[in-house]
Parts: sequence; structure tokens; C-alpha cells
Amino acid sequence: MSAITLDQLNNNISDIQKLLLSRIWSYYLENNCWIKTKILHHEFGKNEVIMELISLSGSIVYENQDRYGLTLKGALLADETNEGLSLLVNYVYYLKERFLIDPEVEVITSQDIERDFNLNPFQSKLMRNYVQLSRFQNGYSGNKSNWQINVPSEIDDLPNIANLQSYVLDKIMEFYDPHYPVFEKDRFSYLAVPLRENDMFSFIDDQAYKNVITKDWEEIQSNLISEAWKSCVILCGSVLEASLIWILSKNEETILQSNIKINNQVVKKIDNMNLVELVTIAGKMGMIGKTTINLSHVIRDYRNLVHPKKQIMENMIVTKDEANIAFNSVKVIIKELNQFNNN
Repeated sequence: MSAITLDQLNNNISDIQKLLLSRIWSYYLENNCWIKTKILHHEFGKNEVIMELISLSGSIVYENQDRYGLTLKGALLADETNEGLSLLVNYVYYLKERFLIDPEVEVITSQDIERDFNLNPFQSKLMRNYVQLSRFQNGYSGNKSNWQINVPSEIDDLPNIANLQSYVLDKIMEFYDPHYPVFEKDRFSYLAVPLRENDMFSFIDDQAYKNVITKDWEEIQSNLISEAWKSCVILCGSVLEASLIWILSKNEETILQSNIKINNQVVKKIDNMNLVELVTIAGKMGMIGKTTINLSHVIRDYRNLVHPKKQIMENMIVTKDEANIAFNSVKVIIKELNQFNNN
């Protein structure tokens, strides 16, 4: 959970910063695309815009090529009425109810939203826009009037959460980085330096094996910088799978003696397992925590992204949010594997 709340963040930004965020968000709602930097510079002055935005975080607003975009945090900060937050909370409650009625629910459609929330097309589109920026979806498709959102993979967690509003607020602020740069030119150096910290894969004692994973990790950084989101998620899955295979194989004798079961079958061979199974075993062995296991959902089906037919059939869409979640998930899991190895 982030050390700062959304309310605190709202209180910390200036009136002119809120005005800039509101303009970016209103442009997006009107045009279904992010505002060009030169439009915002023309309206408020280039130097003034840069000066105000640079003191914010790239976790709120970011420059992407020739446009300014907002994250979910930025969109909610741009909303003076708190309507966006209410829509999100109501949507998550709705996901919970739909799951309780039908545990096999896969998609939520615009028709569902308009009927069950009694919303007009404009209001349902507004809800969709907030949901698309959030982690409460697993891809979306359609056009302005007819669309559908894939339900998040952790929908089955919702019935067990006592306070869904607090849950939503925590998810919104997850991975907030106050130092993440707003501007593209600053992001390369920011990402490149801390990600090579202190032999990240120190739990691997085979240098050749470690070199392969390290090179993949460096390529992930390049993908983030070049905004190759799909490649980023695929490589994150590959790095995580290779890391788990290594540490689980190293502890294979203990695992086999523990008679751990997956799908009612006792584990017999580590090398033949998929990523979901590897993550499950690592959790059962206490190598990674439950929260970390939940974080890994974005990359569990990463192999399907390699196959166009599967990607189309399962409507898998990879955005910046998914790439960032995948990247941060791997960092957290690798940190926990190092801690386990050092105990």
C-alpha cells in the first residue's frame, strides 16, 4: 500500500496543477485521445506547463511522444466532484455481485452497465473510461457505443473483502512513485540506474544462467522506455518463470518431501510446470507472500501473448498499466526470493 493517500495527494497539488490535469482529462473525454503537448502549451504557456507538471509525478501525469496523458490517479485528481471515485467503487461492488450470481462471468458490457446502473450512454462511457485506467479490468474492446470489459482475474477475492471502498483506494495508490519522471527524456536515466541494483539475481549461483536472465531484465527496461508494453510483459513472464524454476529446482528435494499438491496432484517434477503452478508452489513453500502471488496475475498467461490466435480469442490487450504492474511484480517477487535464499 502507498504511504500517501489519494486525499493527501489531492491536498498537495496546486490549483494550477489541478487545472492542467482537468484540461487533459476533459480533452480525453471529448476526443477519446490524449491532448497534444502543443495544444496545452498554447493554452497555458509552454514554460508554465513544464514547470507545473515536472513537480508532479509520472504516476499522475506523463508525456508520451507528443501528448500528455493521465494515469487513474491523475484522472481522479482532475475530478472535483469525486464522481469518478464513486463510479469505480460502485463498479467493484457490481463485480462482486455479478461474481456471486455467476462465478463464470467473463465480461461486463455497456448494455449491462446502462441497464443495471440506470445510466445514460454518456455516463456509462465515463465509467468505462475510469475502469479502463484501473486494475479492475483484464482488457477491453468495442467502440464508443458498444463495448465490453473483461473482468479482473482476482474477481474471486472480492467476496472476502470487508471494506471494498478501502480496497479500491488502496489499489488506486498501489505502485505510486512520487519520483517517477513526467517527461520521456528523464525516464530512461531514472529507470536504468535503480534497476541494476546490487546483483538483483544474487540467489542464482550459476553465472551463465544468471547472465541470460540479467540480459532479459535489461531488455525489459528498454521495452518500458520504448513503450513496447507487450514485449515487456512477455519478458517479465520469462524472467519470473526462469527465476522460479531455478530456486524451486534448488529446493526440489524439500518440495517433493512436503507432498505439495496442485490440482489434487502431488508435485513430482519442477521443470514441466507452467508459471501459475510455479508461483503456487513458491507461495506454499513460503518463498513469496500471498500479496505477491496476487500481484503476479498480469503475467500468469504471458505465453498466450506470443500466439496471435490465443491473444485474439482471449481478447488480451496489453497497456502501459499492465506492463508497469508486471515489471513491479517481478521486482517484488525477485526481492522475496533473495530474502528466502538468504535465510
